[in-house]
Amino acid sequence: MAPPVNPRTALDKILKRERWHGRGGSWVADAIYGANDGLGAVFGIVSGVAGATNNQQHYVLISGLAGNARFHSVDGRRSVSCRKSEAEVYEAESHASALR
Repeated sequence: MAPPVNPRTALDKILKRERWHGRGGSWVADAIYGANDGLGAVFGIVSGVAGATNNQQHYVLISGLAGNARFHSVDGRRSVSCRKSEAEVYEAESHASALR
């Protein structure tokens, strides 16, 4: 009977064999996710304003532009803080694995 395999060892073996699980970030994936997220958020604002104002076009246009500007300013800051967090976690994990 084979000795039990440590789950961490098995995971490391799988991740080394499967190249698509690498650490490299893809800006294309981030852009697609951001665009989809932005469309959903702004659509919610625009559809709510359209229903509340009986579809008066100038209110709908202004709400769409304001929502778009607000979303992208917040999304940019969130992206920067997310990248910093990912880097900190990766560094902490690398440091912890070096101590083992």
